[in-house]
Amino acid sequence: KINGIYGYVRHPMQGAVILMFSTGDGVYTIERLLFAAVMVVFVIIGVLMEEKRLAKMFKDYPDYMTKVKPRFIPFLI
Repeated sequence: KINGIYGYVRHPMQGAVILMFSTGDGVYTIERLLFAAVMVVFVIIGVLMEEKRLAKMFKDYPDYMTKVKPRFIPFLI
């Protein structure tokens, strides 16, 4: 059994960063939307690279990935 937030999502802090950039403060300009999109893509690519590295470093990580499906947001993605 996996306790805590990591039992629901594999990358809770990165998920919070994605939510922060995705929702913003309600003031949307082209520049801010472009910056947010780039940052979200950057975080997602970083997480994918990190997961590959963790799978190589820790033999139990692939099993953890199958037990905890959502990467960022519980019950979604």
